[in-house]
Amino acid sequence: KRNFQYFLRGQVGYGAVGGGRLVDDDYVSAAGATFYGTTQSGAHRFSRTHSDLDGSHIWYLNADLGGQVEVWQKRASLGAFLGYQHREEKLKAFGVGQVECTALVPSNIQCNPAGTVTNVNQLVLTNTAKWDSFRLGVDGEARLHPRVSLDGRATFLLSRLSNKDIHHLRTDLKQDPSVTMTGTGIGFNGETNASVMVYKQLFFDIGYRYWWQRVGSGDVVFHGTTGDSQPLPLTEFRSIRQGMTFGLRYSF
Repeated sequence: KRNFQYFLRGQVGYGAVGGGRLVDDDYVSAAGATFYGTTQSGAHRFSRTHSDLDGSHIWYLNADLGGQVEVWQKRASLGAFLGYQHREEKLKAFGVGQVECTALVPSNIQCNPAGTVTNVNQLVLTNTAKWDSFRLGVDGEARLHPRVSLDGRATFLLSRLSNKDIHHLRTDLKQDPSVTMTGTGIGFNGETNASVMVYKQLFFDIGYRYWWQRVGSGDVVFHGTTGDSQPLPLTEFRSIRQGMTFGLRYSF
C-alpha cells in the first residue's frame, strides 16, 4: 500500500541586490529617425546608457496546497500542487554613462555624445515590478540517507504584472510613477536542492533555482506633467532570475 499525504507549504524569501548595471536602450522607427534628424537613417537604436544599481531588493511569497505519494520502497516520493506566488523587485539606478548616441542634433530625443558620464551618484531611475501568479507544479524527493535527500520542483505560472518606473531626471513626466506597465503572461519556476538534517526537523539546503516570466500582451501608459498618454501596446516584458540558493528549513 502506497502512503499518500496532503501538504500545505509556505515559503518566504528576501534578497538584496548588492550591485549591478542597468542598460537602457532607446529606439526610433524609420519615420522617427527622419523626423528627429538622427545621424543614422532607418529604424535603429539611437541611444544606450549604463547606470549603476545599488540599494535594490527582491522578495517573494509562495503558498501551495498539494499531495505526494511514496514510491520506490519508501525512499522517494512524487507530488503535485497548486498555489499562489507574489514576487516584488525594486531596482534603483544611479548615474548615466552614455555608450551610444545618434541623436546629437537639438530635438526632443537629444542624447549626450558617446563617452559622456553625468549625474554621478545621483538617483536617475527607480523600477518596481510586482508579479502575482497562479502556480501549478510537480515535485519529487529521493532520500539517499536518513539525514540526506535530494529534491526538485517544476512549476508552471499564469502571471499578472504591475510595473512602475520613476524617471527622476525627466521634467516632462510625473515622478510617482512616470510610466506604468500592466499585462498578463506565463512563467516557469525550476529548482533542485540537496538537504542535510542538522537537528530533528531542521534542514540545511543548498541548490540552484531558475525563474522565468514573460508578458505577451498588456498596456504602457506615460504619465506626463500635462496629462497621461493613451494606453500603448506592451508587446513583451521578460524577467529571468537564476543562481545558487542556501537556506535553513524547518519541517513539521
